[in-house]
Amino acid sequence: MNLNVSAYSIRNPLVAILLFVLLTLGGIYGFMQMKVQQFPDIDLPAVVVTVTLPGAAPSQLENDIAKKIENRITSIEGIKHIRTTLQTGAATIASEFVLEKDIQEAVDDVRSAVGEVRGDLPAAANDPIITKVSTAGFPVITYSVAADNMSVEDLSWFVDDTITKRLSDIPGVSEVGRIGGLEREITVAADPIALSGLQFSIVQLSQQLAGIQQDSSGGEAEVGNTTQTIRVLGAVDRADALNDLQITVPTTGTTQALGRLSQITDGAADPTSIAKL
Repeated sequence: MNLNVSAYSIRNPLVAILLFVLLTLGGIYGFMQMKVQQFPDIDLPAVVVTVTLPGAAPSQLENDIAKKIENRITSIEGIKHIRTTLQTGAATIASEFVLEKDIQEAVDDVRSAVGEVRGDLPAAANDPIITKVSTAGFPVITYSVAADNMSVEDLSWFVDDTITKRLSDIPGVSEVGRIGGLEREITVAADPIALSGLQFSIVQLSQQLAGIQQDSSGGEAEVGNTTQTIRVLGAVDRADALNDLQITVPTTGTTQALGRLSQITDGAADPTSIAKL
């Protein structure tokens, strides 16, 4: 028995009309339920490792950090490509895995591999930051902030210290950043007369400041039945504290307070960009 759909629809128009209405309503409902995103959420099997070592040249980063991490990551199962980017003070190692690799498994494998070589990295290097590549990390909300009773400098600090912290506490918020405004800058203006009297050059002063203003590893200590990592904190977190910072004068071997050798101001850096909305 052959079923002629066209003939049946002509003889029973009500059934055809109801079917058409149901399909139309179903299509409209499905369309309304679809998510619209400029960059759909895709878990790519790619992991990025970032290690910073302030002041280090790319050649030093390659030998002391990048190669050690690369050699360990290459042994992970499912690795496809490794791409390393080096710039002054920072090394970024991006690892791409085969599509069948679970992204969380890839992150765990890379974290474990980096942890095994962490002790071989320079003591002054900051702890490696491991992140997975995701297209979901693009901004979804952008606010424009203005205040008639605040300067640009005060408004920038308010956004950094108050608004950013409160937005970061909201569940589901991955990252909050500020575009535009001013960045904090502490200026140390050396007194050439004071330095000349001590036969102390600006270059020597700069080198001492760079050596003093950094944290370093202090090794490990046995506390009870556990091993605790010791970190020596040498950085000063307040501008006024720099005035009392002791600087060694090479020619005499004595120390002088930085405030007697320079003028220290806590202000803002010159703006290099403007954000408009």
